[in-house]
Amino acid sequence: MRLIHTADWHLGNRMHDRDRLGEVKSFLEWLKSQIQEKNVESLVISGDIFDTANPPISAKKQYVDFLASLIGTCCKNIIIVGGNHDSGALLDSEKALFEKLNIHIIGSLKKVEDMVFELKGNNGDSAIFVAIPFAHEGELRDYVKEQTDDGTFSDKAYGVLYNNALKVAKELRQDKNIPIIATGHLYAANLENRFENDTKTTEKESHFDDGVRTLDVVGKLGSVHSSVFSNEYDYVALGHIHYTTKVDGNDKIMYSGSPFVMGFDEAIIPRNILIVDVEKGETNVTRQEIPQTVEYKRLCGDCKTIKSLLEKYNNGENQKETFLELCYKTEDGININDELSDIISEIENKNVYVISWRVQNNSVVSDTFENEFDSETIKNVSPQEIFKHLLLSKGSKHIENLSNEDSQEFKKYFEIFTKSFSEFESKGVEEQ
Repeated sequence: MRLIHTADWHLGNRMHDRDRLGEVKSFLEWLKSQIQEKNVESLVISGDIFDTANPPISAKKQYVDFLASLIGTCCKNIIIVGGNHDSGALLDSEKALFEKLNIHIIGSLKKVEDMVFELKGNNGDSAIFVAIPFAHEGELRDYVKEQTDDGTFSDKAYGVLYNNALKVAKELRQDKNIPIIATGHLYAANLENRFENDTKTTEKESHFDDGVRTLDVVGKLGSVHSSVFSNEYDYVALGHIHYTTKVDGNDKIMYSGSPFVMGFDEAIIPRNILIVDVEKGETNVTRQEIPQTVEYKRLCGDCKTIKSLLEKYNNGENQKETFLELCYKTEDGININDELSDIISEIENKNVYVISWRVQNNSVVSDTFENEFDSETIKNVSPQEIFKHLLLSKGSKHIENLSNEDSQEFKKYFEIFTKSFSEFESKGVEEQ
C-alpha cells in the first residue's frame, strides 16, 4: 500500500497573531495534487490537526472541505488520530459520519480492539492499521501494573499498549500477507539530528527547541524508546515533533514533521510529507519537500548588523510574503526601535514585515527566564519547564553544579519539584 504520512497541521494557529489561512490553503491544494499525481491510496494524519481544543470555524471549515475534496480520488482511506493539542471528544463526535466516507478517526484512546482495523486500497491492496492517538498519563496508568519511579514509565506503558495492539492486529490479519501500520503522537528518544542540513546556524547563535509547542514531555511522559515498537510493525507514523526525523535511525519509525513553521526557531528546517510504500516486511520512505508560499526568517546581531540585513530586503525583489523576527543585542546609548523604524516601514512596501522582537541571549545559560522564550512560545510552557530554566539560570548562584542538567544536584531538585507538582495536580487546587 502507498500512503502519505503527515502530522501537526495545527489548523487555526496564529503565529504572532497573524492569519495563516492562505498558507494552509496552499498546502492543502498541494497535498491533494501529490495524492493524485503519486496515486496515493491512504492518507495518515498523526495528530495535532488543530492548534487548540476549540478551533475557530475557519480552521474547521478548511479541515472538512479538504477531506470532502478527496472523495472519489485514488485516496481510498484517511486515518486521523488526535494529538495533545486536539480535543479527542471533538474529533470523535464526527466519527460515525466520516466512517461512511472511509475517513477513520480515533480522537482519543479507546479499547485496543476499537483502534485496530483493516483497510483496502486500490487493486486489492490492503493493510492493518493500528491507530493510536495521544495518550494522557492517567490513561497510560491502566497499562502499568506496578508503581514505577525509575524513569521507565513511558516505555513500560507504551510497550504494553503497542504490544497488545499488535496482538489484535495479527489476529485480524490471520494468514494474509499484508503489512501492519501503526500511528502515535508522542515524544520519542534518540531522534535524528535536527540540524543535519544546516551549516550556518549554531546552538550559540539563538535558542532552539524540538518543535514541541506544548512542552508536556518533561518527566513521566517524555522520551519513548524505539524498543516499544515491535519489528513486526511495518511502519510507525508518528506526530508531535515538528521536523522530519527518524527514531534510532530507523526508516520504519518516523516523524513527518509539521507542514508549517510554528516558531522562528523552526524557520530553517525543511518541511516534508512522507510517501511510504509498505508491504509486509518491506518499507520504502521518500521525503517530499513542501513548497513554502511564505518565508519566515530570524535576523540576529547588533543594531548595525540587523539594519544592514534589512537594507538587503529593501534593495531586492521579494517573491514571497516574508515575516521577520529581530533578535538583537542590546547596546548602550542605542534605541533600536528608533534606529530601525524607517527601514522597517520601507520594507513593508516590499512585502516584508517585522512581526517579532526579542533580545539575543549572549550566554549559554539565560540570566532571565523571559529571554529564553518569545511571546508566542511562553503561552504554552509547562510549569516543569519553567522550573527547569529557573534552576539552570538562577540555581547555580546558590548551589554548585545546578547549571548542569546531568548533575546529581540538578536531578535531585528537579525530581522534588516534579513529584510535588504531580501530587498537587492529583489532589486538586481547591483541596490544596
